[in-house]
Amino acid sequence: MLVGRLTRFCPKCLLADDAKGGRPRSQRREHLAWRLAAVHVCPTHNIFLISDNLTAAGLQDLSSRVQLCTKGLQVLSDHSETATPSPLQAYLLGRIAGEKGPDWLDGQAMDQAARATEMLGAVLEFGYRADIDNMSIENWHRAACVGWEYTSGGEPGVKTAFRLIQADTPTVTHVENRRPGYRFGRLYHWLALKTNHEDRGPIRYLLRKS
Repeated sequence: MLVGRLTRFCPKCLLADDAKGGRPRSQRREHLAWRLAAVHVCPTHNIFLISDNLTAAGLQDLSSRVQLCTKGLQVLSDHSETATPSPLQAYLLGRIAGEKGPDWLDGQAMDQAARATEMLGAVLEFGYRADIDNMSIENWHRAACVGWEYTSGGEPGVKTAFRLIQADTPTVTHVENRRPGYRFGRLYHWLALKTNHEDRGPIRYLLRKS
């Protein structure tokens, strides 16, 4: 559920750090929320986080990873797009703080709850062939908002989402396309993929029943 070695940041937060003085960039601090893959909006300034899409050494601090001068940060800040944090983001940060959320999501590991919500929302919002490998942070934000409408409602909500996906998927016209999971598209392929490091959680079993 973390972004790994990718660097994401809020330019307004870093500008506030720079205003503290000292050597250039020396006061810049990374926020825990920025490391969560499902956090797309700065909780303080309500703007989309920025990613350089470059990997960095694990021990490299933020002052080295974000080389922009203060003026460069100001340009990014002035052109930042305002956004409201998704309900999924609010839920995850609240859960870290010990708050209770929807029972179905609380019964899962945080990464399972986050990915189930985002993947369901991606297919609902962008179609059964959603290009999940190349979606922007803005599109993942939209997916999280849409998916939350259903996963926050527990099993009944998820099953409703399944029916909507099935109804919206084009009818198969060729026999060779009648493969398992066709009508669920990328959602099915994501759930069917077995890895040694990830358990997709209860959404996989709900899909099997559908």
